Amino acid sequence: MVQRQLDLFSQARRLKRLQDNRESAGRISCHLSGRCGRRVEVIFTDNTSTMIAVKRSANYRIRLHHMFADAPEEVLNALAVYIK
Repeated sequence: MVQRQLDLFSQARRLKRLQDNRESAGRISCHLSGRCGRRVEVIFTDNTSTMIAVKRSANYRIRLHHMFADAPEEVLNALAVYIK
């Protein structure tokens, strides 16, 4: 019984984090798209060594460590400079 409750709690936390990450990804995507002049797709990861990965083509696809989900505007502006 306790294990089942822990599993449900853990699953609920994962779902909440996914929802929060989707909202943050949308916000960050809009901010970066405006700063970079191209569409920017943001995907959050749990990587342990690569914090930022950028694929450049007609648009940008960036993979960010989830620590960027609540990054302040100054960090996002620096990220836009890095992407470009």
